[in-house]
Amino acid sequence: TWKMPIMPDHREAVKGKVADIVNSTGKAWGGACTAAAFLENFVEKGIKWAHIDIAGPALFGKKATGHGVSIVVEYLRSRSQQN
Repeated sequence: TWKMPIMPDHREAVKGKVADIVNSTGKAWGGACTAAAFLENFVEKGIKWAHIDIAGPALFGKKATGHGVSIVVEYLRSRSQQN
């Protein structure tokens, strides 16, 4: 497996001035690593988790296509039935 690199700069980027953390850095492209730095705040230590960055392919212009979402849902369903 490949671990998405979450560097100190990514963690710094999600620190808020008013709130503890922010989900938007104000940059046009947030970056998958910065998004992962935001999400890691909601996962207990020791829990395996994944950030699946499908936002880009899920959009066509200003319209949502949902591309990739159904694939992820079906994969998770199949995994849950195996256990």
